[in-house]
Amino acid sequence: MTTLDAFAGHVIVVTGPPGAGKSSTAARFVQTSTLAVLIDGDAFFQFVKSGWIPPWEPPSAKQNDTVIEALGAAAGAYARGGYMVVVDGIVGPWFLDRFRSAFEAPTHYVVIRPSREAAFARGTARPDPDMSNPIPISKMYDEFAALGVYERHVLDNSMHTEDQTLAAVLEGLAANNFRV
Repeated sequence: MTTLDAFAGHVIVVTGPPGAGKSSTAARFVQTSTLAVLIDGDAFFQFVKSGWIPPWEPPSAKQNDTVIEALGAAAGAYARGGYMVVVDGIVGPWFLDRFRSAFEAPTHYVVIRPSREAAFARGTARPDPDMSNPIPISKMYDEFAALGVYERHVLDNSMHTEDQTLAAVLEGLAANNFRV
């Protein structure tokens, strides 16, 4: 039994602005558990095939609410099945109540937030032009800049390797630092 097996039935959200290292961390994270599910939050936005609005634009509010509810419903279903659920995506604290409305599983909220410079360098270096667009990177970085009560959930990985970021997440979970 790994240390993470204690998180069976829990939902762990790994979030932050584009370029933070969420996907790399989440993908490596689930490999450390015996029974885990990785949910790609970006894929839920890609499910919208007609009438899609870029999620950083103001008219996307209703779409974003619907996508977040669907994401939470999927996370809850897997958690009820006994899996440790890791959600990789942009789930801002403004979405947490809506996200959690479909389940009652213990929830951990990890915000990976490097410096603005590091996020931009990482984000704009991506090969996919949709994912490296500086407009949403800037907007989402600003959204994650001041998180109020969730500021204690932030990990600054500006100077971390992927291994160091993963270690910091695991350490924070073990210390119960990210529990909502």
